[in-house]
Amino acid sequence: MNAQFKASLLELDDDSVLIVADYKMKILKKSARETKEEFFGKSGWILHTILVFQNGNNGNLDIQAYDHWSEDGTQDTWFTANCFDAVFMTMEHKPKWIKIISDNRTHYHNS
Repeated sequence: MNAQFKASLLELDDDSVLIVADYKMKILKKSARETKEEFFGKSGWILHTILVFQNGNNGNLDIQAYDHWSEDGTQDTWFTANCFDAVFMTMEHKPKWIKIISDNRTHYHNS
C-alpha cells in the first residue's frame, strides 16, 4: 500500500483529492488490553478515520483528518456512507475527482 499511496500523492493536482479511509478497532469501555478470546464478542464503540490529502497554497500538501465514532459497534455500509458524506459536505474546495484508498473490506464496497 505504501507504493500505491506515494504514487497517488504524486498524481494530485488542484482538481483532485486523495482520501485514505479506515476503521479502527472496536474500542471497549472497560479495558484496552485483552486477549483475542476476551475481545471478540464484546460490544464497544467503533472509530472510523478519513484522511483527506489535497494541494494547498504555495504547493504545500493540505492534510485533514476526520474521525467519526458510533456506539452501535457495527461497521456497515450505512455508517461508512454517512462518514464520507459528512467529509464531502465540509470540503470548501470541491474537487473534480477523488481517489479513495481503503483496506477494501465489505463495508466499503457499496458505500
